[in-house]
Amino acid sequence: MMQAEREEKLKNYRRNFIRIQIIEAPGIIMLGLGVVSKFSETAPFPALENPDLVNTMLVVGGCMALWGIYHSIKLQLERGRLLKESEEFSNLG
Repeated sequence: MMQAEREEKLKNYRRNFIRIQIIEAPGIIMLGLGVVSKFSETAPFPALENPDLVNTMLVVGGCMALWGIYHSIKLQLERGRLLKESEEFSNLG
């Protein structure tokens, strides 16, 4: 694999990783607010006194967080394979 192609793929991985983090962030926030509201005596916001809303936030936030974790791990594994292949290629030459 050529150096320029490898650099382009690494740049793509970085861009996709940032995109995953941006998509995942609201889910983490919802999950955090849901946990705080569920297990504390007073909710941080009056709207979070509603148990149905809190449970929905926990489910949706948890799903978004799991989605982000899955895609982050998948992307990191691909990046590791790319780096390993390029390292093996450079050791041959």
